[in-house]
Amino acid sequence: MAIVYKRLSSDGVELTTRTDPSLSLSALKEILSDEKIVVHFQSILSAHNHSIIGFEGLVRGKLPGGGLISPISLFNSAKKYGLTLELDRLCREKILANFSNIYHLNSRSLLFLNLETSFLSSEIVGSGYFLNQLTKHKVPPANIIIEIVESRTNDTDALIRFVNNYRDCGLNIALDDMGTGHSNFDRIPLLRPNIIKIDRSIINEIDTNYFKQEIFKSLTNLSRNIGALTLAEGVETQKEALLCIEYGADLLQGYYFSKPKYLKYAENGDEERKLKDILLSFRARKID
Repeated sequence: MAIVYKRLSSDGVELTTRTDPSLSLSALKEILSDEKIVVHFQSILSAHNHSIIGFEGLVRGKLPGGGLISPISLFNSAKKYGLTLELDRLCREKILANFSNIYHLNSRSLLFLNLETSFLSSEIVGSGYFLNQLTKHKVPPANIIIEIVESRTNDTDALIRFVNNYRDCGLNIALDDMGTGHSNFDRIPLLRPNIIKIDRSIINEIDTNYFKQEIFKSLTNLSRNIGALTLAEGVETQKEALLCIEYGADLLQGYYFSKPKYLKYAENGDEERKLKDILLSFRARKID
């Protein structure tokens, strides 16, 4: 059975369809044992520094026939077979190994790293496994932003200890997917994030939707008041980027600037040019 993903426009028109094959246990075990993970990076840009400040590490699974499987399908299969922890650790290992090359050419580059928290428990928190991975690849904790979707965690106490342990070691914390239906705002004071990532469902067509604009402004005001940065993810048009900057976004990410891609080193170019063009437009609007 295949897993089908559809993306719709605001008026319900189907834009793209992607089909992932469902993974058998043997196929998943082969991916894990042979470390068949492909790593891509997507740029994170600063609206203040007008430059790329880091990258989000993203993964795909490589199928025996050479095709790729999405992270959603990959982790859904791992959850089904009880192999989430093993897959998460392998993905981290591959992302850090690839990012290490970028970091050693530019020590200011930051890595945004998704951590699967659904398996967190008192037995796992404090194992030191992740810190050992950082040491192995010689990447300082201060260059890492852990992205957390807190709604996936069943053990809130374990999640808080997990976050506090890594914050004490110098890592930064980002709350992912804020603004979606499952966002639990009561977790913000418990986790005290350094960055709040506003979900693409809010960013999509924000330039034509008053309600999304007000939600976005509320989230940026909240972030500013608690000393956190705001990251607008899923920016796909110039108009969306311009509105996000106007309404207080500190950081931007999305297909408008760059799609996820394989990197050996930090590349600038088109992403920074597009951002500078938007900032010029923003200043012109302010003057008008």
